[in-house]
Amino acid sequence: MSNEYAKKEALKQFVLRATMAKDESKIKNEDLHAGEPMYYYCKACGIFIEFLPEGHLFSPFQHCSQCVGLISQGWLDDAKVLVD
Repeated sequence: MSNEYAKKEALKQFVLRATMAKDESKIKNEDLHAGEPMYYYCKACGIFIEFLPEGHLFSPFQHCSQCVGLISQGWLDDAKVLVD
């Protein structure tokens, strides 16, 4: 698989994720009651990543695995332009 094909496919998938995430309602942690789990979403595409107990010890993921791949390839800025 060529690098150009991989980039084109990764960007297309980012747009799909970001579009789906915009249509999904997100849970706002500040609106939850004490003791409820916390919800975390990818800072790049917006999809749900994980929920953790309120008192979790370790930082949640900031990005989904696919956006981590975009970051490692240096393609995230190119992807974000497509949905802004």
